[in-house]
Amino acid sequence: MAFAVPVGFRGKAEMWIGRPARPGEQYQMAGSAFNKGEPLYGLSGQLIGRRVSEVLPVLAAHHVTVAQCRDQGDGMWGNGVCDPSAIPGDWYVVDVSPWAPGQVMVTIQIRPHLPGQGVCPC
Repeated sequence: MAFAVPVGFRGKAEMWIGRPARPGEQYQMAGSAFNKGEPLYGLSGQLIGRRVSEVLPVLAAHHVTVAQCRDQGDGMWGNGVCDPSAIPGDWYVVDVSPWAPGQVMVTIQIRPHLPGQGVCPC
């Protein structure tokens, strides 16, 4: 891999060099869980804004597990981190982020996400 910087370049640039996560490693940076080439490509409409009880089977069908859960808004369980094995099925998924190979972090809230209200309509 090589980087070329034009002669006379006077601006600022940030460059990151990375590698795929190895088994058992958490991602340090990741794009969208719904990007082309990701296991959940094209599935945002089946996951975002849906009840957890609807989302978990979709994740399982695509061999993706929940490594971490975050809750937000009214009814938060304290610090916002929730137990993935005890996610309330009637809560709503507002975000799914890559966590590690085959794993995601799911952000949930007690109320559904409503368009134009940002992430949390609390």
